[in-house]
Amino acid sequence: MSPAAPTCRVIAQRKPQWRKFPFSYEFNKDKNPPLRGTDVEGRGTAPLYVLAWALDPLYMMNGPEDHNTDYVWNWAQNIKANPPGEGRRILRPSVIPWLGGFHDNNLYYVCGSNTRDPSTVTLEDIQYARDALPALDLLDDFDYNSVLKWYRTTSM
Repeated sequence: MSPAAPTCRVIAQRKPQWRKFPFSYEFNKDKNPPLRGTDVEGRGTAPLYVLAWALDPLYMMNGPEDHNTDYVWNWAQNIKANPPGEGRRILRPSVIPWLGGFHDNNLYYVCGSNTRDPSTVTLEDIQYARDALPALDLLDDFDYNSVLKWYRTTSM
C-alpha cells in the first residue's frame, strides 16, 4: 500500500454535513425538513432549506432582467393592496439561482425557510409570494404548486 492511500481515504470521509440531507422535500404536512441548526442523529446539523418554486427562466414571459427585484416589488405591491390580517405570518421572498449545482438552470423563487418550524408554514402564509411569481410562456396551464418544494442550500 502506498503512503498516499490513507490520505485519500481521510479526504473521502470529509463529506460536507449538508450533503447527508436530501436535496428537496415535497411541500406537505407529512414530511418536512428539520429546523435549521438542529442536530439530526446520523446526519449532523440540519442545513438551511428554502421553500421555493423552481422555475426555468427560458419559459418566462419577456420582461425585465432583474428577477429578484421584480419578484420582491410585486410581493410588496400585493401586501400594500391587501394588508395582512392580525396574526398572519408574512414570509419575505427572494430569488436564488442554481441551487442544484452547475447543471441547474432554474431560478428558485423563495418564499420561506426552515429557520422557523417548517411544519407551521401554510399556503396562506405564502400567498403574497405566489401572486408575485412571473408569468410563464407555456402552451398549457402550469401548476406552480408542482414545483413548490423545500430545497437544500449549502448554507449551514
